[in-house]
Amino acid sequence: MMKMRFFNRWAHMVFLLCNIVLVPASYAAEELVDFDITGSWASEPQLGQLGFVQISYTFSQDGTFMQKADFKSFCGMGAVTPDCDYFWNVSQGKYSLSGSLLKLHHERASSHLKYQGKAEPVLRDMEMQPMTEEMRLSVDQGKLVFTNKKGKAQVFSPVTAGD
Repeated sequence: MMKMRFFNRWAHMVFLLCNIVLVPASYAAEELVDFDITGSWASEPQLGQLGFVQISYTFSQDGTFMQKADFKSFCGMGAVTPDCDYFWNVSQGKYSLSGSLLKLHHERASSHLKYQGKAEPVLRDMEMQPMTEEMRLSVDQGKLVFTNKKGKAQVFSPVTAGD
């Protein structure tokens, strides 16, 4: 019971922190022109109150996407170690890109928590109503810049196989 309550608090906190890691919209970027977004993209880890949060996206050519929000506690100085709790959320669905308008159609979500000292994470499918998220997409020096409706921007770098 205590671990589930702890787990729910972590889930709520990560969703809140996802909004905090956005940077001001004054970030200069070029409009998206014939840019292929397929592949994996990750934000820089952002400092939160209890650890680090990193958001990543994987876009496939078949129109599907996966969004992952990682939370790593200060316990391991941001590393995933057996001595620390490690939490992540995954959202999946379909995306569409029209000009610079990116629409993410979230269809399902799950949350995962690897408790201190445990080898395997606890997986929980989260009930969610399908929702659509819209953002403007631009490019700056090979990095994607997502700007939400509130004018907050977040920068994502390409992820290579060795990362």
